[in-house]
Amino acid sequence: MTVLGPIGYFAGASLVYFDQGHVMKYPLHFVVGTLITFAIVTTFLISREKKSLDSPLRTYHFVLDMLIICLYVIQVFLGLQILF
Repeated sequence: MTVLGPIGYFAGASLVYFDQGHVMKYPLHFVVGTLITFAIVTTFLISREKKSLDSPLRTYHFVLDMLIICLYVIQVFLGLQILF
């Protein structure tokens, strides 16, 4: 599942590049997508490192999960503004 986030990011960036000629046509949408991708990869790396239930990395993992959800909500609203 982790790989689907970055794949969607690169697919969206490719579509904008081929349609508009440059990736920064919608800069805020692009930046939020970049943050989502970075947070997904970071969460994956943290989840590989945490070994026990008492690990302090569990807090970072939880915070990043909540950040990803919030960023996806923002991304949806930005995408809807692009469409309409």
